[in-house]
Amino acid sequence: LNQNMEEVDYSIFEGSIYGTPGKNKQGRIGFNLLNNIEMKVKDKSDTAGTKKITIFENLGFNTSYDLEADSLNWAPLGISGRTRIGELFNIQFSSTLDPYGLDSNGRKVNTTWQDQKGSLFRMTNTNLAFNFSLKGGEGGNTDKKSDFATDAELEEINANPDQFIDFSIPWSLNVSYNIRYSKPGFEENLTQTLNFYGDVNITEKWKVAFNSGWDFERKDFTYTSVSINRDLHCWELAINWVPFGPRQSYMITLNVKSPVLQDLKLNRRRDYYDVIR
Repeated sequence: LNQNMEEVDYSIFEGSIYGTPGKNKQGRIGFNLLNNIEMKVKDKSDTAGTKKITIFENLGFNTSYDLEADSLNWAPLGISGRTRIGELFNIQFSSTLDPYGLDSNGRKVNTTWQDQKGSLFRMTNTNLAFNFSLKGGEGGNTDKKSDFATDAELEEINANPDQFIDFSIPWSLNVSYNIRYSKPGFEENLTQTLNFYGDVNITEKWKVAFNSGWDFERKDFTYTSVSINRDLHCWELAINWVPFGPRQSYMITLNVKSPVLQDLKLNRRRDYYDVIR
């Protein structure tokens, strides 16, 4: 009871870091499947041997069932995966399929889509991305090693190479094409974007990088930036320029490098998002 002698809900966990637990009974069963699909083919270089070819990497399916809900117990089915064509092309995809139908207002009802339209699932959104990358030299093909870095620091650097400027790679070019389709109700939405970024070494210590793209729906460039980086061994100089758009700006930074980055000849990438909070 509160001061007005009214009944109120109270929990000893109220205001704690994890918050108050739910008031209703909960129970859910999750289903997840993740696998690689490969095939064996005859190796032309070895008349008696075979080799494996990967068809899909990390092909996954996931959904869940709510034991306590009085309707709409099944969660949408999620499908995702990726595959590679040769050494240059990478394809990633994901999709969400809903088993339930819609009423006249576009709201989900406890009737299967198969009963309404004859199909097992209703596609609500799909993403498809094609990536193409090229780079020169051999410096970026092996993991970085350093006598000054801890195992955790090296793991972070090697797992996120895009966050650093590597002067051992003379040039690089990355192009990605993305298609997004969504239809949560009766209205469809299709967006397409083309993104490209890369860099080139002007000298051993100077590197110029660029990042841009094209939005087919708006018929305009996406966020575009140009950066110039100078490796000063113990220091690093970065000039970042956003030539047009609502984020038009420039930034010049000069800062001390960590001993780890000095040893690896890497600079930390800095962009508009790093200074605007």
